[in-house]
Amino acid sequence: MTPVIKGHIINSVTVIGNPTYKITRTRKHTPSPVSIAKKIAIYDYLIRFKRENDGLSPSIREIMDACDISSTSVVIYYLRDMQKAGQITMRGKRGIAIIGGVWMLKSEVPVLEPA
Repeated sequence: MTPVIKGHIINSVTVIGNPTYKITRTRKHTPSPVSIAKKIAIYDYLIRFKRENDGLSPSIREIMDACDISSTSVVIYYLRDMQKAGQITMRGKRGIAIIGGVWMLKSEVPVLEPA
């Protein structure tokens, strides 16, 4: 039988002294549809907030309230997961950048006049 720890299939366990173990993981579990939906909601909220606030990032608590997430630690978990996936970068608590996004002040956006 293959040992499983927290949704990970263990490839090998190496004893490094007593009682420390080195665990090698081969495959992670598939994310649930709920966590995927929350990440999409966070991503959409980040974009909407940045558009409305001249590129500023929302606070962790603002994300929690807007996306109906139970705690700030869960928001941080999702943000770190999105950062690992290459969707965002984080610098501090309010420095969230969307990868590939360019934000301009409303005064810098050219206004197109009808022809």
